[in-house]
Amino acid sequence: MKSELERLGKDERFNFHYTLDKPPSGWKGFQGYVSKEMLQKVFPAPNNNLLMTFCGNKHMRKLVFNLFEEVGYNEDLTARF
Repeated sequence: MKSELERLGKDERFNFHYTLDKPPSGWKGFQGYVSKEMLQKVFPAPNNNLLMTFCGNKHMRKLVFNLFEEVGYNEDLTARF
């Protein structure tokens, strides 16, 4: 799916961020568990013109959904895969 995300990333309306819990040496992206601070850093403030999507294992999806709620995104503004 990486190539598809990178293709979509060429569209200015689409952004994505990789987060690895065990990154390889020299990794420059996010690492560790997704945090509230991380979400606030990369996502715009909640508004009705956005749809936030995310994917991952069951534990990660639950964590991220709860963090989105904490920063003001309600269920209508998020989609889980």
